Amino acid sequence: MSPKRLMIVEDEALIAMDLKATLERLGFTVAAQAVSTSDAIAKARDTPLDLVLMDIHLENGSDGIEAAESLRSRHIPVVFLTSYADEDTLRRATRAEPFGYVVKPYHAAELNACIEVALYKDAIEKRLLAREEWLSNAMRSLDDGVIASDTKGHVVFMNPAAERLTGWNQENTVNKPVEQVFNVLQNPIRKVLQNGVACRMPAQLMASREGSSVVIDDSAAAIRDHTGHMTGAVVAFREVTERLETEVALKKSNVLLEKRLKEQSAELLAARQESESFCQSVAHDLRGPLTVIDGSAKMLFDTPPLPSTESRAFLTDICRSTHRMVQLIEGLLSFSRLGKVSFTPYPIDMNQLVSTAIMDLCALNPEQAAIIQVQKLPAAHGDGTLIGQVWTNLISNALKFSSAGPMPAIIVGSYDDNNTTVYFVKDNGVGFDPEHTEKLFKVFSRLHSASNFEGIGIGLSLAARIVHRHGGTMWAKGAVNQGATFYFTLGPAS
Repeated sequence: MSPKRLMIVEDEALIAMDLKATLERLGFTVAAQAVSTSDAIAKARDTPLDLVLMDIHLENGSDGIEAAESLRSRHIPVVFLTSYADEDTLRRATRAEPFGYVVKPYHAAELNACIEVALYKDAIEKRLLAREEWLSNAMRSLDDGVIASDTKGHVVFMNPAAERLTGWNQENTVNKPVEQVFNVLQNPIRKVLQNGVACRMPAQLMASREGSSVVIDDSAAAIRDHTGHMTGAVVAFREVTERLETEVALKKSNVLLEKRLKEQSAELLAARQESESFCQSVAHDLRGPLTVIDGSAKMLFDTPPLPSTESRAFLTDICRSTHRMVQLIEGLLSFSRLGKVSFTPYPIDMNQLVSTAIMDLCALNPEQAAIIQVQKLPAAHGDGTLIGQVWTNLISNALKFSSAGPMPAIIVGSYDDNNTTVYFVKDNGVGFDPEHTEKLFKVFSRLHSASNFEGIGIGLSLAARIVHRHGGTMWAKGAVNQGATFYFTLGPAS
């Protein structure tokens, strides 16, 4: 650490010379010397100094105390070194707030101790001043208004935001009653000073000095020293007029939105009911003619004269088409009814559902050969009937599109993905083009020709909708002639 830089202000040359030598022996640097107050002030202005040793009575009648006051205003500590110790001189010297007072003739040890104490006190004071300035700047930087009072309720501080909101300025408010400056119906500072407890007031009007009013939010707390003794109170407040206006507008908007949502919900419910009624009506109206057409075509097979080979082919096409139309109608009805089906989730055994689905499919197509590997599946939570339909549709789909291969192979399993169970059905069938994945779950959308693989294109859509109703998702991965895998998850048990 570099030696402290001192200035000697002494008009007697021999004393100044001896003092300089003593200070240098003690390890200090004498950066400047002066013989008068004007000379001392000028040199202090141009020379970095840590401390000044000042004689009180200087040449030409100049007063060291006045010079010390000037130096003190620049935060340069002063130690008086003088032959005068009378009461009048000491009383005048205290005006300059000196950091020490040494009476001539001095002893080196005494002088050194006085200087070290003065430097230490100066360092502490500068730290306190820096912290005070930092806190003051922080208060002044706040957007919220801040007003502090003493224990009598007189204003001692207010920041620029408080000046702007109240119309008062710091210079005009010091020692004024806080009620005069912070003009509100319920003054929180008074409450704090009376009770010693922090408080927060509801939004209230505050009148400014000019007479205008704003709505503010405010809270106040006690100011306490290190012993816990209350030395005052502080209130922080902000204008909330715009916020309240926004809240009122938002409430009105919410009321209108809620009304509109109810209207739209009613319209949507009416439209859905109308759609369901239409579907039921169309299904009923179509079933009759289709039944007649199918029955008539079958009768013609055995009614003399018996139809020719070409006619029998036409009749077969008619029966197949009517059967397909009936399937389409039933699929549409199932798809539309699913949206209004209500169910209560309960624990379900996925292994049992898969086993039942495979047995039912084998009974429907006993001649279809396939290797089906079923892994042990964790239980789930949902509607067993609906989830059973999902398994049936996915396994049926895998059997259908792997039937063209020499040995269809299907794997039914599951895995854990971040605490979510993912179920899947994998086959080694014809697969699909990954670019068309999004079409798989659309109603009546088919990626393969109906002449190669029969079906109406609604099974996957129905399965995906059931999974969605259970709070889950369904997706697929595959490639042409490399098989396909369909995955699905279910929502949480709640």
